[in-house]
Amino acid sequence: MIEYDNRHLWMRLKQIVSSHFANYSEAWEMNRLLDEGRIQPILSKTFDLKDTGEAAYQVHHNQHEGKLGVLCLSPEAGLGVTNPEKREAIGEEKITLFQRHADSLDATENGS
Repeated sequence: MIEYDNRHLWMRLKQIVSSHFANYSEAWEMNRLLDEGRIQPILSKTFDLKDTGEAAYQVHHNQHEGKLGVLCLSPEAGLGVTNPEKREAIGEEKITLFQRHADSLDATENGS
């Protein structure tokens, strides 16, 4: 546990930049649950590298749900689970759940 004097934050003399999400045991368990497909990352939309500005704009203006990804080294979206048996075991409907939800919201907003 960390203790600090909140007045330093309040007076803008200090700031909390970041922290890690878990200890080793918790991280191991999270990886296990992800590997089993019991937890799905909330990646709702991916952008090509050339569209990074649009992704940043959507984040800045809170125009997104979940996480946005930018394809830097991947030629296309959907290559995260490269083991076909694991992809089948987890199920495409789980892997793409949030992306499909975001796509349906986009279609509704665009009148499709």
